[in-house]
Amino acid sequence: MNVNPRIQGRVTMLAEGIVGSPRVSGNGRVVVWDEFVDSNMEIMRYENGRVERLTRDPRPDMLPDLSADGRVVAWTRFSAADTHDPNGTWDVYQWRDGVESPVATGDGQNEPGH
Repeated sequence: MNVNPRIQGRVTMLAEGIVGSPRVSGNGRVVVWDEFVDSNMEIMRYENGRVERLTRDPRPDMLPDLSADGRVVAWTRFSAADTHDPNGTWDVYQWRDGVESPVATGDGQNEPGH
């Protein structure tokens, strides 16, 4: 493998296997990605030399993104455990300061008045 000499020695492998959607924070200190763990897609986060699993829901979590400072992570989660469920929708969740919460769900719970 050829490595760009400007980054040689400064590249760290964070995950291997079935991984995708890597995102790096604007300050370059935090990385998030989705990874197949325990028979499910989960959201992972790297900061200060440590990898942390953010999600442990039985439904698939995918396509993470993060704020410029890396303190807030957002991703999509399928609303049904079975991704082939025709009634399922992709909901949006966020992680902030170690707490996961829904941002927008297909059931309308996050709309005004609910």
